[in-house]
Amino acid sequence: MDSNRSRKVFISILGTGNYNPCIYRQGDFTSTETRFIQEATLDFLEARSKWSADDAAYIFLTPTARIANWQAEPIDSRTDSPKDYAGLEPTLSQMGLPFPVEPVEISEEGDEEAIWSVFRSIYKQIHEGDRLYIDITHSFRYLPMLLLVLTNYAKELKGAEVVSITYGNLDAKQLVDLGALIELQDWTVAAGEFLRNGR
Repeated sequence: MDSNRSRKVFISILGTGNYNPCIYRQGDFTSTETRFIQEATLDFLEARSKWSADDAAYIFLTPTARIANWQAEPIDSRTDSPKDYAGLEPTLSQMGLPFPVEPVEISEEGDEEAIWSVFRSIYKQIHEGDRLYIDITHSFRYLPMLLLVLTNYAKELKGAEVVSITYGNLDAKQLVDLGALIELQDWTVAAGEFLRNGR
């Protein structure tokens, strides 16, 4: 890896739903029809053409999500029958991305120990100085809040930069840019510094 270049890192959580095809839009961008917001978001980020082999994508998934939507022949968890579409793994493989896409298993429990376990699993993948691109579309229950807190923690301890936070709104067929949340976090930290230190 080029020591002068920060790694671009895509972070997303895969859910268990039976996903419908959608064409997402954001400004001048229009995705191809896809069942997976991860594919649309990576296209929006121009990951095929503007990212390199030094970059990375981490898809965090529970054991149920791995069976339901990651593997080549996903299973509908409600009926235990095969779904009528390919999983996210072959979908991303067909994109021809120049960097590795790594599935990382996380707990599907919601107790305090599980929350800390998920925090550690995600934080461990972030390297010093990484530039983070976060998709929170399928971040169920407490996970969107956890991701926001975690990325702020990584900014302080690992010098990471949160470049984008996006959400795929299926009903509106929009890829929503939540960059204002990044700015709000920065202002919150700045306000705290000012109140504590007068700076």
